[in-house]
Amino acid sequence: MKSFPLAIGALALSASVAFAAGPAPVAVEPQVYTPPPIARHNWTGGYVGLGLNYGRSSHAVPGPGTLPNANGFGAGALAGYNWQNGDLVFGAELVGDVTRLTGSADCTNPAFTCTSRVNNVISGRLRAGAAMDNTLLFATAGLASASIRHSTDDGVTTWTDTNRTNGVVIGVGIEHAFAGGWNLRGDLEHYRFRRQDFALDTPYDNVRAKMNLVRISAVWRF
Repeated sequence: MKSFPLAIGALALSASVAFAAGPAPVAVEPQVYTPPPIARHNWTGGYVGLGLNYGRSSHAVPGPGTLPNANGFGAGALAGYNWQNGDLVFGAELVGDVTRLTGSADCTNPAFTCTSRVNNVISGRLRAGAAMDNTLLFATAGLASASIRHSTDDGVTTWTDTNRTNGVVIGVGIEHAFAGGWNLRGDLEHYRFRRQDFALDTPYDNVRAKMNLVRISAVWRF
């Protein structure tokens, strides 16, 4: 009978200790903070722009005779549309450059002066690039056309011939977007036109024209 009171006392003591210690702690999972996604520049949409350019052209004559290179400044306009998928941007655009590339030099016969001129270059091309938020690195490729004129002059008579010449254009560039829809864009382009015949004081056949052009444009996106 003495063991029964002892058991009751032990049970009471353990209960009082448990009560003093309080309820067993419950594990709480820590909260993980997820920051909101950072807004990135969206390149999808249409655009128009105006720019200034500088170009240099060469005119290779496979047979006898030479035609001078030409260079000069000009202005131009562009319009296009972009589609963005992730960091990739694709687009199509039209570009028109009012160029006035000119050059003159002595012909093969030093009694004659030869002159070359490249005017009014237009092109339609595709564009593809990689967007780094508000900066776009891109490449372009397409078809181009230019008005090319050559002339020879002996001091008395001038012979002139002008051809509208088609070709291809490839280029690379960079574009940076600012607030308010304005972008600043730079292009470096290479043009290669098909061979043409020019009837001057003597025939200049299969003349190959090439041109490099750099353009800086202010672009408005909408």
